[in-house]
Amino acid sequence: MNYYSHHIGDYTTDTAHLSLLEDGAYRRLMDRYYSTEAPLSNDEAGLFRLVRARSDEEKDAVRIVLQEFFQATDAGWVHKRCDAEIAAFKDKCMKAADAANKRWNKGSSTDAMQTHSEGNADALPTNNQEPITNNHKPVKTKDKSPPAPDALFPGVDSQIVADFKALRTKHKAPITQTAIQGIVREAEKAGLTLEGALRICCERGWRSLKAEWITQHGVRAGPGQGTSTVYDQTMAAAERAKARIFGNAGAQGGQYDAG
Repeated sequence: MNYYSHHIGDYTTDTAHLSLLEDGAYRRLMDRYYSTEAPLSNDEAGLFRLVRARSDEEKDAVRIVLQEFFQATDAGWVHKRCDAEIAAFKDKCMKAADAANKRWNKGSSTDAMQTHSEGNADALPTNNQEPITNNHKPVKTKDKSPPAPDALFPGVDSQIVADFKALRTKHKAPITQTAIQGIVREAEKAGLTLEGALRICCERGWRSLKAEWITQHGVRAGPGQGTSTVYDQTMAAAERAKARIFGNAGAQGGQYDAG
């Protein structure tokens, strides 16, 4: 056994009188018992070596624990509680193996019966079968396969796409159309393009994006672009474009002038 239940309350009640050395000896003896699923050896010197009892105090602690908690038999030192835990463990394993065998046998029988039935159906046609004519048209099915990942990133630099894919893989987050649509939606709120949003995600280690993160986390622009956030720069660019459009319109005839 590589695992056994340790009931702290029961153990403390039964071992509260033990010294630190005796308590340690008891735990090592139990670990040995569970790992081998067999009684402890009657060979005292060999047992001392197995539990690493070196000093006289440590050896005395092992002797005290054996006399109090174990029972000497011809097969070795036995422990009733350990034997009960081991028996329960083996019974559980046996039941799990039986259940697995039943499922396996059932599945094999079903497959064999199905194959036999299908063979009979092909070999023994009946009068109820309708003749196949040229009027039978193939059934068209919709292609439900998801779009290729690169198709989800139109116009985005290939290196940014590769970096974002690696980031999503690291976070064990698959790249789906729904996920990318969510990023596009949040990018539009922040006035960003998809490429700009993905670039920020890669730089910050984000697997996704929320518009409010741009201002909350104070995402900075690239080198040589000042200290404003990407959000601030995007809004400023939008204002400049707006002024340029309206300014050019005014110069061409003032169709935007009031009245």
